[in-house]
Amino acid sequence: SSAFFLLGFVMMLLVYLYLETGKKQYREGVEYGSARFGTLKEKKLFYGKEFSHDTILAQDVRLTLLDKKPPQYDRNKNIAVIGGSGSGKTFRFVKPNLIQMNSSNIVVDPKDHLAEKTGKLFIDHGYQVKVLDLVNMKNSDGFNP
Repeated sequence: SSAFFLLGFVMMLLVYLYLETGKKQYREGVEYGSARFGTLKEKKLFYGKEFSHDTILAQDVRLTLLDKKPPQYDRNKNIAVIGGSGSGKTFRFVKPNLIQMNSSNIVVDPKDHLAEKTGKLFIDHGYQVKVLDLVNMKNSDGFNP
């Protein structure tokens, strides 16, 4: 009798576990995505305590570099800037973020003018500036293939 009770209990437990773990979460009404523009309140959740600790992404959009955020607001800090010639990659994104001097940077500069324009500023603030110039090796810091 107790064996039947135990067998029945185990069977009911297995059926319950099967039904509970097999449930799928449906998001009805958002089959084609739920993306939208964020509100100002939502944007501020990604800001750091100090403006100088943030990467500037747009006029009123920033992403903290140094402040620890809860996982839902903490993001990967790697950024690739891609755009056509003359689209403002250097002037509107790279230079403003370099001038903040809030981190170490590796900059690929095919036109060869960013080190010339911002290098002295970095040196004056204690940064080491190294240039790898494969066209004019006299200007290069060093490269030994």
